[in-house]
Amino acid sequence: MTFPHELLRSGFPYHLTLGQRRVTTNPMDIGFGKERIYVLTRSGLGNGVRVIDWEDENHGIFGEGLFSWPSGLLVDDDENLYVSDEAKHQVVIMDKDGNHIDSWGEQGSDDGQLNRPSGMAFDNNGNILLSDTMNNRVQRFSKSGEFLQSFGEQGTQEGQFNMPWGLTVDNNGDIYVADWKNDRIQKFTENGIFVSSLGSSGSEKGQLLRPTSVDVDSHGDIYVADWQNDRVQLFNKDFKYIQSFHGNASLSASG
Repeated sequence: MTFPHELLRSGFPYHLTLGQRRVTTNPMDIGFGKERIYVLTRSGLGNGVRVIDWEDENHGIFGEGLFSWPSGLLVDDDENLYVSDEAKHQVVIMDKDGNHIDSWGEQGSDDGQLNRPSGMAFDNNGNILLSDTMNNRVQRFSKSGEFLQSFGEQGTQEGQFNMPWGLTVDNNGDIYVADWKNDRIQKFTENGIFVSSLGSSGSEKGQLLRPTSVDVDSHGDIYVADWQNDRVQLFNKDFKYIQSFHGNASLSASG
């Protein structure tokens, strides 16, 4: 695999590449422990959490047989793993050794029920924010699955969603949601009150086509996985477009 030269040109120094096709086929999400990297993979019979380290050593796969259509991954301070499963409409919890601890969630549209859950993030109190994709809302749960709050509904207006996907929480507790089919990122207060949004449908700078994930760094800069445009876009904390970069990796003969 070649170095991601586009990132170098954009001022992002290359560090290293981890993972190989035979180990991390179809990665869906990633989480970090103290010394381990957890990669959620979704590939037929290969569904599970692949465990590697910073030396790119493969430490096996967790959760084989537990998942049908895994989508999102969280790792807490104790390195317990939380995996959302779209097909089972639930969250599966494993410990750092891959032992199944618990599962919670059921299909439905009532408070606490799920319909194809996807992205997850911890809020600043350690509770789980979960994109309840086909119910077009974000729900908040305790780690044990106790329902705490829900916000959002189907639509195109401010605070409404059309298949929300990835989400994240910044240092202030504000919540950012990739509103997939509305081609935008929406920002909410820690209590789920709409603040603002960025993006519109298109392929120009600052426009989005089916954003799948969003993250915010310690400076407040916002990174958006602009899926259908095959790029990542960077915005500042005021939602001003800064730059975008495209991965240009190619596969070598060794895969």
